[in-house]
Formats: sequence, C-alpha cells, structure tokens
Amino acid sequence: MKKQRFSFYHKEQKTLWGRSRVWLILSLLAFVVSWLFLHMLDRYMALQPELLKLSVPPNITEALLLPLSQNLMTVMLLVVAVTAGGSVAQERQEGTLDYLWRIPAKPWFHLPIMAKFKSHLWLTVFPLLMLFAVAALLTLGGDVDWLLVSAMGLALLLGCAWLIALALWLSSLANQAGFAVLLTLVVFILMWVIGGQSALDEYGINWLNLLLPEQHLNWLSQGKINLSSLLYFVGGTTLFLLMAQLQINNLKRQR
Repeated sequence: MKKQRFSFYHKEQKTLWGRSRVWLILSLLAFVVSWLFLHMLDRYMALQPELLKLSVPPNITEALLLPLSQNLMTVMLLVVAVTAGGSVAQERQEGTLDYLWRIPAKPWFHLPIMAKFKSHLWLTVFPLLMLFAVAALLTLGGDVDWLLVSAMGLALLLGCAWLIALALWLSSLANQAGFAVLLTLVVFILMWVIGGQSALDEYGINWLNLLLPEQHLNWLSQGKINLSSLLYFVGGTTLFLLMAQLQINNLKRQR
C-alpha cells in the first residue's frame, strides 16, 4: 500500500515536469523577469546621484530586490493557474478519479490532494532560485540585507503554497481542465486587482485588504513578519486543501 501512495506522488511529479508547456512558460517568464530587473537596475544606476542626496537613500535590497520579489510573485499567478489550476479537473476529464478514490484516506499526508500539493510545491524553486541568485550577484556591487532577502523568500514560499492550495480547490470544482485554468486565473487576477496599491491609497487598509493575500505578502516581504500573516497563509493553505479533498469525496458519493 505504501508503494501505491508513493507511486501516485511520483506520477504527479512526472505529469507536472513532463509537460513541455511548463518548461516553456518558466523559460519565458524567467526571460521577462530578467528583462524587467535589468531595466530596474539601469534606472537605479541612472538615479543613484539623486538618491544619494536623500537623507536616507534606499539600499539595493529595497530598491531592486523588493520589486523583483513582487514581480516573481505576480508571474507565479500564471504558473500556478496553468499547472495546479487544471490538476484535479484533468483527472475528472480523463476519468481517472476512480484511482484517486481507491487510495486510502489515512494517513492524511498521503491523500491524493496532498500528493498533488507537494508535487506542485516544487514550482516555488523557480522564484526562490531567481531571487537568491540575483541577490548573490548584487553583493558584487553593494551590501545586501540577507535578513530582508530571507523574509522575501519566506513570503514567496508561503504565498505560492497558498495559491497552489486555492488552485487545487478551484480545480476540484470544474469538469474541464481548460475551464478550471481560466477560472483560477480570473480569481487570481481579481484578488490582485482588488487588493492592489490603488485600493490601499484610496480607502486605506480595511477588512477586504486583510482578507486578500497581497497585503500580507507586502508585510512579509518588507520584513514585517507577524503572527497574523503567518496564520493567514498556513491556515488558508490548510483550509483550501481540506475543501478540495472534501469536494473529491463528494464526487465519490455522487457517483
């Protein structure tokens, strides 16, 4: 039985990383993020004489790495939507949910939804690798605040895990993989638009902003690590995974 559980996890790994479109998307997004970072670096170098006149000039961590981490989080919306967003719906579309139902429900960390979650969690290597690689390169030209960079990495890890869990739940609600990907992408974009900086500037931080992930990500990325944000991501990830598994169980009972 243990072999069956682990084989399902390996099946998910092979399914995810065996898709050429995943590698193509990651390559294109890596190019886009790198181009945006070089543009920011060029602008920072051009404005550096003016910035030095400020009483407290921004360091390279705040001026370059913080926007980079935000851009990486934004591109992960597309990556997670395309991959995790169609994961469960693909099983329904291909009629392979019967295999998921035959897997024992205990222990909980061997559940099918957990195998999907753990396999997609490897996607966070992409933004983390880019963030720390760029930070290491910037040490050649200045001082990097590695504590703040670590906080950005934590924000990326928790934020991506939260998005993957949400995408898996949304995917469990759909019958077709294409519709599930579209639904996930629309939900992600709406969350980022509603919780954007323009809303904060106009209305201030309110209950809606606290229910959306962007404000919590900004706090963590800026080094403002607080218990409420940690509970938001850990609790939200757990809740979405639970709802996804319950939806799979409901589909079994409706059969």
